[in-house]
Amino acid sequence: MSSIYIIALGSIPLALWGYALVTALKRWVFKVLNLRRKGAIPTLVVGNLSAGGTGKTPMILWLLSQYTDLKLGVLSRGYGRKTRGFQWVSNEGSSSEFGDEPLEIKSNYTDLPVAVSEDRLEGLDQMHLKFSELQGVVLDDGLQHLKLDPHKSVILSRYDKPYYNLRFSLPLGGLREFPFTAKYADAVIFTKCPLDLTKAAAEATIKKTALPKDKVFFAHYRQTEPLRVLGEPSSSKRALFISGVAEKLEFKQAGWEIVNTINYPDHQSFTLDTAEQWLKTLKKHELNLLLLTRKDWQRIRNTHITKILSENLISVYETHTEVEVLWNQKEELLQLLKPC
Repeated sequence: MSSIYIIALGSIPLALWGYALVTALKRWVFKVLNLRRKGAIPTLVVGNLSAGGTGKTPMILWLLSQYTDLKLGVLSRGYGRKTRGFQWVSNEGSSSEFGDEPLEIKSNYTDLPVAVSEDRLEGLDQMHLKFSELQGVVLDDGLQHLKLDPHKSVILSRYDKPYYNLRFSLPLGGLREFPFTAKYADAVIFTKCPLDLTKAAAEATIKKTALPKDKVFFAHYRQTEPLRVLGEPSSSKRALFISGVAEKLEFKQAGWEIVNTINYPDHQSFTLDTAEQWLKTLKKHELNLLLLTRKDWQRIRNTHITKILSENLISVYETHTEVEVLWNQKEELLQLLKPC
């Protein structure tokens, strides 16, 4: 067998599992050399083992709504932002400054300290310097930031696309880390479950994880009734729906008629040219109502796009996702994940 074939065969494992292999090796090295350390503030990391679409931001917002007795902050990498280093997220800022997800969290909790930083340990130090009274910080997607040893961590996985069924890692597959990594988390939550999920189906899923039953939870995600965020109230509920999230989203709500849907990749930057495309589509269908996900609204608010939409008398509504933990397991989950 020639050396070319040997190299080709040897490269197959790297192509199929290279990303996960590298992450597993890094995790082992950090553990053996004791390179991980706790942050300056107790932390709860919300992460996943697969790439995107597991519903981290809705879950973080739900956790913040539940831990009302704690003084919490939020720290994120700020994926998609054009700035670098540590930044305090301002509600008057833009997604290009902070990323759409941190801005969405800040818009919902304006009094909450929210920051972005590629280096989570440095970010925690900066947050502690300014807000020494913080009792905990929720980290968005810090599971693979191995320098940080979190106080608590939770892994999210879509119920219809469970992490244990994914065979290959990035870039060919969806895995960031091998499925066995789930055993290191304090809890695993299967998200976007059907509301009528049976306990028998849930128990079958738990069995496939090979995790203790008391570590696995299930949550239903539902779209809210749209709220007006720009323009005049609309008596009509015929709309153009814009969705730029990790999965193609179909909006279904009683009384609403979605005439057309335009899907974009996750974290898509919207420009003035994008807005002109929306206006052409709205005109074509004789519409004056634009419906966006709340995440997409973050990408256009505080930009010139809202001015153009207002000048064209377009009303903008947003819809977002709410979380419901199934079978009255909420208190058990919250106690398990409490960072302090």
